[in-house]
Amino acid sequence: MAQRSTPRRECRFDGPGPAGPGQATEPGLAAGVGGCGPRRRAWLAACASALALPAGSAWAQVVDAFASAALSGAGSTFVHPLMDAWAREYRASRKGGASSRLGGGGLEDEIGGVALDYEAVGSRAGIQRVKARAVDFAVSEMPLPADDLARERLLQVPLASGAIAVAANLGPQADAKERVLQLSPGLLAEIFLGRVTRWDDASLAAENPGLALPAQPIVVQHRVDGSGTTWTFTRWLSGHSADWSARVGHDLAVAWPTGQGVEGTGGMARAIGATPGAIGYLDAVQAQRAGLVRAALRNPAGRYVAPRAAALRAAVDSARFDDPAAAVRGLLDQPGESAYPLVAVVYGLARAEAGARQQAALAFLDWVLAHGATSAEALGYAALPAAAAQALRQTLR
Repeated sequence: MAQRSTPRRECRFDGPGPAGPGQATEPGLAAGVGGCGPRRRAWLAACASALALPAGSAWAQVVDAFASAALSGAGSTFVHPLMDAWAREYRASRKGGASSRLGGGGLEDEIGGVALDYEAVGSRAGIQRVKARAVDFAVSEMPLPADDLARERLLQVPLASGAIAVAANLGPQADAKERVLQLSPGLLAEIFLGRVTRWDDASLAAENPGLALPAQPIVVQHRVDGSGTTWTFTRWLSGHSADWSARVGHDLAVAWPTGQGVEGTGGMARAIGATPGAIGYLDAVQAQRAGLVRAALRNPAGRYVAPRAAALRAAVDSARFDDPAAAVRGLLDQPGESAYPLVAVVYGLARAEAGARQQAALAFLDWVLAHGATSAEALGYAALPAAAAQALRQTLR
């Protein structure tokens, strides 16, 4: 029987190296922002050792510079496309040393400048890593309470916001319809509690007059990793369903009453796309990229609103980002007829300490607040209002 081959992921250098131009390879490592992920520096060091490079040689110095210069972050998969863009732009803004281009992500690490890696491992893992000093900063949609921040000596600032889409796979017939799937939070709670189990259920028909829904079972998809998206989604359901609040509650990970578990935003998008009758939740940017049907959700004004840019902006514009209590509440059920009701705030976490790496992490968060708005808006996220971003920058100094 033929053996399955293991895919190889490569790091390639445009400049000359010990194996010749463009010949260095990194087999089997997970991809991340920055080409081939944060472990590539350890791999470079291993290559140097295996090749017995002379101490002090030019290539050995390159390896040492890569290892010492890296600024590392981890956390949210919800905001991965935006972190990718911010990392590229931050690197470009901090040029000043020799550079080597790594294949795959097309990012540059600056020798003598700034190297930045971000690993999208989920909010819980990111928070755990920054608390353990395993990374320099974390990104999450779940804000830490003030006492936790004080105990861990962490600073927390909102960086951007994004809509959480409820996405479904209703088959080609329903997908072709111009009408949008409409869902109220109470009905969604019944679906995720396992009480509404078919797409042709009368409760779904009542909220979707004129929409031909398939006569097939609903297949709930949910995250199994510690997810800020899950925290926001389950918090929203808890606010609309007493049964959900009592039985399940809200957290980065919960005991789901029904459904199939997936890891990461990418895993959610793939599972919904591959499973007829599936329903799940993920950020609207990646849902749109995956071509998924995105439901219009009922807001407090009684309007069904789709997760589009204008609806996201309507929710963000009425928010208070300088109020700690408002930060914990997030952007759920913001007032206004056109406001999308299910919006997550993306927070950055870094240590409030005087060390060089800690200050470099704070400098990156400051750069995001000062210069990250254009990419956020272009990708479909929402930047903070300019006045709020400027005020928050002062807290990082």
